[in-house]
Amino acid sequence: EMDRGTSIIIYLPVLREFSSFDDAHKPDLIKRGSGLVLVVDDEMMIRTIARDILQQCGYDVMMAADGEEALNIFRDRRDEINLVLLDMAMPRKNGIETYEEMKLIKGDVAVLLSSGFQLDDKVQTALDLGIKGFIQKPYTMDGLSNAVYDILYK
Repeated sequence: EMDRGTSIIIYLPVLREFSSFDDAHKPDLIKRGSGLVLVVDDEMMIRTIARDILQQCGYDVMMAADGEEALNIFRDRRDEINLVLLDMAMPRKNGIETYEEMKLIKGDVAVLLSSGFQLDDKVQTALDLGIKGFIQKPYTMDGLSNAVYDILYK
C-alpha cells in the first residue's frame, strides 16, 4: 500500500582509531566471572548482544524488555541476581525509575546503567543515586566484560 511501510534507524559507532580484530579481542582484555545478570533493554538486538557477550564471559543471563518486566523478574529473583544491566531510556519506566524501585526491593542492588548517549547530567544524577557504573552503547566484549567485572569483583 502507498505510504505504508517500515522505517528503521541504524546507529553506527564512530571509529576513532583502527586496530586489527586480533588486537581488539585479546583474551587478557576480557574479564570473566560468574553469577546471574539481568539485562534490561527495550531493543531486542541490544539485549541479545549483551546476553551473548556476558555468556561468553561466564555469566548466566536473564532478559527483560522494559522496566516493568524487569521489576517483576527482580521481585522474584532478587537474591539470585548479582547485577542488572539497565538501559536508561525505555518505555513504561525509564532506567532511573526502575533502579529506584529495585533499590526499595533490595537496597544493595548492583546496577550498570547503559545508554547510547555519552555520560551527561542525567547519567551523573543516576550515579549519584547509587548506580554502580555506566557503559555507553554499542557494547564491545572487552568494555562490557570489564564494566561488569569491576562492579562485581572490585
